[in-house]
This record gives sequence, structure tokens and C-alpha cells, in this order.
Amino acid sequence: MGAVALKKSVYALPSTLACRESFEWLRKEIVDGGAEAVLVEGWVFGGVDDAQLETRFRDLRASDFAEIIRAARKLRQKGGTAVTEIEALRKRLAVVVAIDFWGAPGRDAATEAVQSLEAKMAWRPGSLSLKPDPTFFAKQGRIWVTRRHVGVDRMACTWLIRRFLDPGAKFKFVEEKSYKPGRGEVRFDTFEGEFTHEGDLCTFEVLLLRAALKDKALKKIADSVHELDVMDGKFPAPEAAGLKALMAGIEAAHSRDEKRLEHSYPVFEALYNGFK
Repeated sequence: MGAVALKKSVYALPSTLACRESFEWLRKEIVDGGAEAVLVEGWVFGGVDDAQLETRFRDLRASDFAEIIRAARKLRQKGGTAVTEIEALRKRLAVVVAIDFWGAPGRDAATEAVQSLEAKMAWRPGSLSLKPDPTFFAKQGRIWVTRRHVGVDRMACTWLIRRFLDPGAKFKFVEEKSYKPGRGEVRFDTFEGEFTHEGDLCTFEVLLLRAALKDKALKKIADSVHELDVMDGKFPAPEAAGLKALMAGIEAAHSRDEKRLEHSYPVFEALYNGFK
């Protein structure tokens, strides 16, 4: 999660919706395991101020970026690098970028090092297993299953599924770790789901590619969703900032996933029509 340890069993993250959700999931796991955990929001901590906390966050991520740079250099020197090794390094970079809350030194250098390695090896994200399979979507009225507390990627995916892939789709929201999929159910944006992140691609992008949808307006939406979900700076998507504010507002106003979908659909529909 990228948290900073303040003392034994006390960890801090920036007070954002995503970070609070991460801590809530961790707290639930701890409580379910029979222990205790408390999540608090605070502004003053004894012995450390905001500036010192930010420095700690930056130092941790700077160390992570330095390790990625070293790993990329070793792979370049090795030659004959396997695609799996490059994909693993790209995933590692995406994880660190996602928890780089204050722009640590080395972020740009690490990104350039990985991109340079990809260019040298003629590697494309998602090239391992991602192949178009439009026939999969011939069956309609499926039950699509995803995690509870949907965020931007899953809200975008549900709009895409019902708008272009399966108009009669029904959605089910579950606790991921305890759920056993039923016969004929399709999982998306879940661990080991039929449609989920591949390489550095978010689930919305994976659905577009697997369904062979080449609509340029959908690609523009995908760029913004990628920027908000993966946060690797891969696409210049100026609309992402506005979409982020709208999604945050929907999440804050509605705890029920069905309500989040109801209010997010017009946003994506408007974006699509604007891009068209």
C-alpha cells in the first residue's frame, strides 16, 4: 500500500478515498482474523510533522525506483531477455508509481529505463496472452461478477459491457476472497477473473482488446481510465482530472454499488458522445 511506519503497528497513508479504502480492507482482514485494528484520520502526530512524513514517503519510493532502474540495466546487459521478465518489471513499476504519492526522485528515470528496455526487445504490454476473442461476447444476458465498492475502472467496465458487449448483462458485487463463482458467471477486475488487468493494461482496456472494439472514442475513454487506475503517466489524458473528480463525488455520495453504476453511466455516455 506504500504506507509509512510511524511505530510498531502504526502506519500512515495520505487521506484519500483510495488510501482509506485500502486501509479499510486491511482492517477487515485483521478483524476477520480475530485481532483488532483501528483506522483514524489525524493531522498531528507526536514527534513527526507533515513535511517529515512526506520526506519518508519520497525516500521509500526513491529507493524502489532505484531498484527498478538497476533491474532494467541488468536485463539490458543480459540480452535475450524473456518477455515474462520485462512484463514483471513493468508490473513492478506500475505498483510503485501507484503508491508514489508525492513524486519521488527517480520516477521519470525508472519509467524511461523500462520503456527503453521494452523498445529494445520489441515488447508490447499485454502481448503474452491478450488476443481478440469477439465470439466470447456472442452469448448475451450473462451474470458479470466483480468486487464490491466499485471504482473508476469497474464503473467504466460495467458501462462498456451493458452499452456495447452485453445489453442484458446482470451485475453481482461480491467479497472477492470468499466468493466461489457460479456456473456461467463471468468475473471482471477480480483476482483470476476472466477479464482483469494484463501487463500494464487496466480491465477496461483488456475488454476493448478482447472484444476487438476499435472505436476511437472508446480509446479516448480508456486513456483516462488507465491514467486514473494505473497511474503510470502513460497517456496524456487531460480529461482524466475532471473524470477523477466526478467519480470521487459518486463514490462519496453512494455506498451501494448499484447506485454508483446508475450515476456513473451518464458520465461515460456523455464522454463517449463528446469524443465522437
